[in-house]
Amino acid sequence: MAKKKSSEQLSVPKAISEVARGVATARTMRPHDHSDAGPAGADGDVEREAPQRSRAELKADIAATRAQLAGLVDEIEHRLDVPARAEVIVDDFKADPKTAVVTHKKTTVAAAVVVAAVGTGIALLVRAIAKK
Repeated sequence: MAKKKSSEQLSVPKAISEVARGVATARTMRPHDHSDAGPAGADGDVEREAPQRSRAELKADIAATRAQLAGLVDEIEHRLDVPARAEVIVDDFKADPKTAVVTHKKTTVAAAVVVAAVGTGIALLVRAIAKK
């Protein structure tokens, strides 16, 4: 899948909701409210008028929906593949640290917080050992 800008990427929950929305629209769903849906058949099913679309239009819609869902699944797989994403970030920092800091702001801040927390923990541990 082609790499997108971070502003164009979906969050995992949003991607999942998009997939669910696509699946729901791809299925033929019966209305829950039968009051204005038309005459009911003997078994209680609502008779519905067939859509006035050609076979080619339906096939094109199905192909487009499949392509959209495939793209969303690829995006979800990309977002859930943490080792691959971490490798890309590390490679970016190795190649050009200044650009990587700007590109991966959240990662840089998280790394700084972790380093500060570990440093503080080590300093407190050394201090506690020195007091004994």
